[in-house]
Amino acid sequence: MPKLVDAEERRSHISGIVFDILAEKGIEGVTIRDVAKASGFSKGVIDYYFESKDELLFAALSFAKQQYIGREERRVAGKIGLNALSERISCGLPVDKISRNEWRVRLAFWNCAFYNQRLHKLQKGALIRTRAHYTRDIRQAQSDGDINKSADPELLANGVTYMVIGLSISAIRDQRYYSKNKILSEAHAHIDYLKQL
Repeated sequence: MPKLVDAEERRSHISGIVFDILAEKGIEGVTIRDVAKASGFSKGVIDYYFESKDELLFAALSFAKQQYIGREERRVAGKIGLNALSERISCGLPVDKISRNEWRVRLAFWNCAFYNQRLHKLQKGALIRTRAHYTRDIRQAQSDGDINKSADPELLANGVTYMVIGLSISAIRDQRYYSKNKILSEAHAHIDYLKQL
């Protein structure tokens, strides 16, 4: 009797392999041949699940996004206000191999998003989602009395977004200087700043 294959599970497995290759070698470094070799599947199997290299790359970006969202949901569960904001910020920073690779994958696509509408829309949606979560956490922190109520929560959320992006890019570029403790210390300094407004 032939073995039953879970198509979504196989697609996800291959997407994870593409994610790893992409994080290590960049967009140009991803080849269907390398994906087939790393996955243990034939090139034909890869072609069956993904119509093109672009589809493979989008799958890797989606894999990174889902990996981050899952981690964020677990870490923020049951938390509100500043506690939720702190966890949300921390889980988005490149402090371990997985989150560093997520940032490498994101950064590999950012330049491409200028020229690819589908990619631009995907990345814009992720940014809007993240900013909305920051805004909600800040509004709750204002209700809790942890952040000044007269401050514009959307403006503060934009500042948090820019801090996370800037800190993450800097940390990816200079991993020796930006240790996990340094990254988290910088993020907590920003949260302390929000409390002092």
